[in-house]
Amino acid sequence: LFHIYLEVAHLISNCGTPEELMQSIIGLLGAIVVIIKTIVLRVYWKNIECIVSSAVGDWSRIKDQTSRDIMISWASIGRTFFIFQIMMTVAFISLAIIGHFPYFIFKTHNNVNGTVAMRMFPWSSSCWLSETVDDQTFVIIYIWISIEAFAFTLHGTGIDLALFIILTHLCGQIEILKVDVTTDRDFDATKYSNMYRQFVQRHKHLYNLCVLLEEALSLVILSHMLMYLTILSTLCKY
Repeated sequence: LFHIYLEVAHLISNCGTPEELMQSIIGLLGAIVVIIKTIVLRVYWKNIECIVSSAVGDWSRIKDQTSRDIMISWASIGRTFFIFQIMMTVAFISLAIIGHFPYFIFKTHNNVNGTVAMRMFPWSSSCWLSETVDDQTFVIIYIWISIEAFAFTLHGTGIDLALFIILTHLCGQIEILKVDVTTDRDFDATKYSNMYRQFVQRHKHLYNLCVLLEEALSLVILSHMLMYLTILSTLCKY
């Protein structure tokens, strides 16, 4: 990806301020993590498909109003977090793109060195870029980087939010299971053996779904932890 190439080129050139180098490190690690998440979820797509199919079945199968209220409550948590996170991500990327846009090229000027010094990418520095690159070419590169960064960031955020919404649904199903046990705990086990059998089967089903999700998320969580560890180690160095 062009985004990764830019970050690597900046780090190899070793120019710019420590803050700009740190931005390149974070951008490179973030891009790698997004790629890992995409590959892992593609490998474990059957796990996710099974969980999503179960969730769709839950909404059509469960008719009890108390249980549906619990499901709606957890769904609203996921929806609220989704809207908030998407808005924050779009705002952050938009501010970075607009704030560093090379408006100076639309002004009449004769100082070429001055315009080169003013060049910045939305994320990290452009100091490694050759001074022979004209302003028009730089704007094209800037727009391309902005589009790629916008799509890449939304892609990574979308994966995280999708997994979070899946988790909220599973939390709701576990809470419904708890309500069922609380409601029927004083019943005679011999008389209501069928009910307890259904409870055990449902418990086993939810456990299996959690295992499937854990298989799909293990490498994702590990990649995030390694990224944060690398960032903290780099911050200590600088």
